[in-house]
Amino acid sequence: MKNYNQPFDLDSFLSPDVSCAPVYIWVWNDVCTRELIDEQLDEMQRLGIRAFYILPEPKEFRPGSMPTRLAPDYLSPAYFALCAYAIEQGGARGMRCWLYDEGGWPSGGACGAVLRDRPAYARQVLKADERIFSAGEVYRRSSPDVLAAFVRDEQMIEEPYRFAADTVVTEYRIAREKGSAADYPDLLNPDATAYFIRLTHQGYADALKGALGKTVTAVFTDEPKAPLCPFNRELAGRYEAVYGESILPFLPLIAKRKAASTETAPVLSRWYDLCSRTFCENYLLPCKQWANEHGLAFTGHLDKDHDPLGCVRGGGHFHLMRALLAQELPVFTEKQPYYAALPQFNRYLERLSYVASWGERTCDTALYYPVCDFQGGLRAEQAAQAFDALGRKLEEGLTDFDIVDDDVIQAATGAEKGRLRFGGAAYRHVILPENATLPLQTQQVLQRFVRGGGRVSCGAPAPEPAVQVEGEGLRAMRRKAGAESLLLLFREGGGSGAYRVHLPGTRGYLLNLDNGNLQVLETEDGVLPLTLSVGETAVILLTETDLPAQRPQRFGRLFEISGGFRLRKDRELICGENGFEIQTHTDAARPVLLGDWRDLFGAAYSGSGVYETAFSLPDDAIGVNGRITLGDVRFTAAVYLNERLLGTVLAPPYRVSVPAGVLKKENRLKIIVTNTSANWYAATDYFDRWSKKELSPYFEGELSYAGDAASGGLFGPVRLETE
Repeated sequence: MKNYNQPFDLDSFLSPDVSCAPVYIWVWNDVCTRELIDEQLDEMQRLGIRAFYILPEPKEFRPGSMPTRLAPDYLSPAYFALCAYAIEQGGARGMRCWLYDEGGWPSGGACGAVLRDRPAYARQVLKADERIFSAGEVYRRSSPDVLAAFVRDEQMIEEPYRFAADTVVTEYRIAREKGSAADYPDLLNPDATAYFIRLTHQGYADALKGALGKTVTAVFTDEPKAPLCPFNRELAGRYEAVYGESILPFLPLIAKRKAASTETAPVLSRWYDLCSRTFCENYLLPCKQWANEHGLAFTGHLDKDHDPLGCVRGGGHFHLMRALLAQELPVFTEKQPYYAALPQFNRYLERLSYVASWGERTCDTALYYPVCDFQGGLRAEQAAQAFDALGRKLEEGLTDFDIVDDDVIQAATGAEKGRLRFGGAAYRHVILPENATLPLQTQQVLQRFVRGGGRVSCGAPAPEPAVQVEGEGLRAMRRKAGAESLLLLFREGGGSGAYRVHLPGTRGYLLNLDNGNLQVLETEDGVLPLTLSVGETAVILLTETDLPAQRPQRFGRLFEISGGFRLRKDRELICGENGFEIQTHTDAARPVLLGDWRDLFGAAYSGSGVYETAFSLPDDAIGVNGRITLGDVRFTAAVYLNERLLGTVLAPPYRVSVPAGVLKKENRLKIIVTNTSANWYAATDYFDRWSKKELSPYFEGELSYAGDAASGGLFGPVRLETE
C-alpha cells in the first residue's frame, strides 16, 4: 500500500491505488483452462474487481461432503502453470493477487500431501487409557511409552505400586491423533512446516518467477491449527526448562479429565502459553519469513477469531492476539442481476480503505486481553463476558481503542514516562477487565507506567471519546497527518439518526464515499448537524486546504410520490443444468402498493423489477434542484427521472440528487429495484436432487442466512424534496 501519512490527496481519494481494493476469493473447483481463466478475468474486470486470490478446492479436499472436479491436479506442474497464467493475465489487466497457501483449508497440510509423503509428521496428542487392578496387585506400565499413571486422576503412582483395594488407574501416553484430523500434520513440528512450504509456497515461487513482490503482494494462510490437546516430549522438556517443574504431574489437567483449581489454573495457563509460542515459532513465523523474503506481506484468518475463548476451544492457536495476522454462496457471476452495482460498491470500499489507512491513528487507549484467564480455565467464561462487555461499552462511548496483550505491554518502551510505545502506537491509558489475572512482569510494567503518569483503569472508565457527539448508536475513529485530521463516524444503531458533532475545527469537508464528491462543512458554533441511516458512514476531513467542493443544498419543499406505482418483472435469475442464466420478462406492468414483492412475484423471485409512476409539479418547482429519497429498498435501486439516470443506490440512505433542469411540469419516475439471490436460494427446489452430504457441510448455514435475507421490492416512502 502507498504511504498515506501525508496531506490528504483528492486524486487518491477519488481513484484509490489498487492496494486499497477489496481482495476477492476466486474459487477453483472444476476443470480449469486458459480460456476459462480469460473469460472469468474479463468478467471480474467488468465488475470492477482489481484484486483476488485463487482458492483451489482439490478433488481430495472433502470428497465426502464437498465433491469437486478440480483439474489439473492440485500442486501438479500443470496446476502451477495455470496459476501463473491467471496471475500474469490478471497483472496485464492491472490487477493484484495474493497467494492462498492451501488446497481447501485448514492451511498447513497441502491437502493431505504432507502426511502422505511424511507420515512421521502426524499430530501428537495426549491419550488416556484406564486399567483396573485388584487388591494386592502390583502396578506395572502397560508399555514403555506410558508417560505417567494416576489413581482416580489424583495421585500419581510409580512402579512398583501395590494396591490395597480394587483400583482404576489411568495411564497417559503420546498417541497419533485420530478422526477427522488424522491426515493433517502437526504444525508444532517445524519440519512439517518446512515441508509444507516446500510443497506449496516454493511451487508457486518456481512457477511465478518475477511476479512475487509485484503482481503478487501477499500470502494468505487460512485457519492453521495445532491439536486441541497437544503433547510431545519436546513440549514437555521445554516446559520443564522454562518453568523449572515437570508437567507430568498435571497430565489429567492437560487432558481435560480434571477441572482447574486455584492452584492448577496457572499451570494450565503456562502450558497453553508454551503451546502458543511453539505454534507461532514453528508455523506462523517460518511462513511469515518466507513471505517477507520474497517481498510479500503475510496475512490470513484464524479459526474462531470472533470468540475470545476460541483460542482454547477449537481455534487451534491458543492465543489469538499473539497469532493474529493483519459464507460462501455457491457461485459468483455477473449474471446475478445485483452484481451490476458491484463496480460502484468496489469504488466505495476503495475510498473507505483509503481514508481508513490515511495518516496515523490518534488512539491512546488500550483494552487488555486477559488471555491468562482464558487459558487457565478457572473463570474463562466470566473473563470473556467481561472483556466483551467492556469493549462494547468503550465503543458506545466513542472511545477509539486498541486491544493489547502481555506481549505488547512487556515489550513496550516508555513506561517510565507514562507512555507505552509499541511500533507506531503510544498508549496513555490501559483498561483492565475487572478481576483480570496479570502475569507478574505485566504488573511490574504497568506499575512503572502509572508512576510515570500513565493511567490504568479496572472496569468501565469514563469515556474518552474520539469526538464529542450528541446522539446514540455511533462508532468513531480519528486519524491525523500533520495539521489535517479525519473523523470516521459509523452509525451502528441508535434512535433517530440525528446527531450534533462537536468538531475540534470548523474548516473542512464531508467526503462522499459513493461518488467522491466533497461538501463544505457548515457548522453552528463548531457543531455539525448530521443525519445518518443505520449502516451509513460519514467521513469528515478537517483541513485548511482549499479543495473543490459543493455547498450544502437546502430543501424547503416536500412532495409525496409514493402512490400510483405500477410494477413489472424485469430480469430474473434462474439456474438450469449449465449454471445461472438470466431470463428477461416482457409481462405488462400492474398497479402495486409499495412493499415486499414476494406476494406478487413469488417467494423464489431473485432479480429486478421496474416501478414506474407519474407526478405533476407546480410551476415554481419546474427545473429547480432537488433530491429523491426512496425510503426502504431491498436492496439496490437505479433511479431514472424523465428518462435520465440520476444514480444507483446500494445502501441506506437511498437517495439521489436531481440536477437543475430535470424536473418538469409532468414527470415520469422509473425505479429499477434489484434484490439478491437469497430468495431463489431459500425457496427453490433446485437442491433437492442432491443429498445434504453432497451439498457441503455449510449448506444448512447458507440456507438459514438466505432465509434471513430473502426479500425484495421498493418499500418507500418515496419523496421529492426541492429548493
